[in-house]
Amino acid sequence: MPSSRQPERRSQPRPAVQKNAFILVGDKAGIPCIVRNIHSGGAELNVAAEAELPTRFLLHVPSEAMAYRIVVCWRKSDRVGVEFKSSEPWQDD
Repeated sequence: MPSSRQPERRSQPRPAVQKNAFILVGDKAGIPCIVRNIHSGGAELNVAAEAELPTRFLLHVPSEAMAYRIVVCWRKSDRVGVEFKSSEPWQDD
């Protein structure tokens, strides 16, 4: 039986995860999203298709107590591929 899966062409494996996160832009309330997969260079997010996102933003992942400065690489409807530019521990105020 032939496989319907495409061969992996990514340079780094991206294990599937499902982590709640927030996209932070300036002083606005965070836009909720879900991290679908994550690796050392970036991640894939699920975010509402109608959400307006800037090219650069801060991604807060509470379960990791981390914040990532990212750049959007691609977007298809509710899926967004991002590249990490830097990361820092999250400090609750």
